[in-house]
Amino acid sequence: KVDQYRLREIKKRLDSGHATAKDFEAAFNECFDDCVELCSDYIGNTVTQKFAERCSAPLKLKLVKRVAPHLAAIGVHKNGTWSVQKIIDSAKAEPELVEITRALKPYTPPLLLDQFGNYVVQCCLRLGPKFNQFIFDAMFVKCWDIAQGRFGARAMRTCLESQHTIRNQKVRMEQLRRTWEVVARTKLVAIAIVENALQLATNANGSILLTWLLDTSQLPGRYLLSAARFAKHLSTLSTHKLASLTVLKIINQRQELGARRLLLGRLFGASRASSSLLDEVLSDHAHGVGLVQKCLASQVMDDAEQVVIADRVCQALIRIRQDMVPGHTRLMEEVEAILGDPVKVANAKAADPVSVEYLYMESKQ
Repeated sequence: KVDQYRLREIKKRLDSGHATAKDFEAAFNECFDDCVELCSDYIGNTVTQKFAERCSAPLKLKLVKRVAPHLAAIGVHKNGTWSVQKIIDSAKAEPELVEITRALKPYTPPLLLDQFGNYVVQCCLRLGPKFNQFIFDAMFVKCWDIAQGRFGARAMRTCLESQHTIRNQKVRMEQLRRTWEVVARTKLVAIAIVENALQLATNANGSILLTWLLDTSQLPGRYLLSAARFAKHLSTLSTHKLASLTVLKIINQRQELGARRLLLGRLFGASRASSSLLDEVLSDHAHGVGLVQKCLASQVMDDAEQVVIADRVCQALIRIRQDMVPGHTRLMEEVEAILGDPVKVANAKAADPVSVEYLYMESKQ
């Protein structure tokens, strides 16, 4: 086994700037038997990085094949991760890329969840669509498992926003009905995010991916699909610290009017179910009352919507007056200000009834 003293000598020689190809080959042959252990060594990892960077193509492939079965284990080590990242960054020949992706593919979810391993996976993005598709497959299949983690959620977002992620790159996905559909890779992950939207919305890490979906992805239909998932669970989501922010994000946009109307109609509609839901939300002084206040103050809400919703809130506050909480006083003042504003009321009466029709329809949820 190569000891620390010898490693320092080898490192010094390779770092000198005068090392020849023969010097690298001699050092490589001397260290090869121990290269798996050296990858995680404080000094050894710098030596293996030199091998990956400067050795000839045959020696690089030999190194990759030797460490491939251990890449995932080395990649989560504080020293080893640098060796693995350098090996991936230096890989160019297809046999090397095949060995690397084959070795990492089964361990992609736990690697993404690891503080060091997630960088190993991100290094594979530059390998191109042919060799990095396993990353997006893992994010699709194990979306919730990865998204719960502090490092996992952020690594997923980085992968989705990476310059190496070709947004229109087509991939094949097997649907539940056993049919095949060609979809973009970002859409592939977006589908998984929507499917897990309820859990993600209430998770500090997972909500990062919902923010990506709604604010960054620019995928058509993202608001409506998310709203459809949220509609039947608005009581829980509207009174949750994190989820209420996502609900508000959908309400405060005008790109997909159907999405905001779905949630507003569910929360402030004319049906008995909507009235009961609004009572529940207003009974929560921690987050529910704040959500309703922000809905009323929304810049994207026109006067007709604002007046109808203010009236529904007023009725709800009267119904639950025995359970009044401190936030209700301020909310009632805001409601009275809206209903007492002659300009808003006049604009509401003059507005096209169709614009607020969704607030008068009986809920079908």
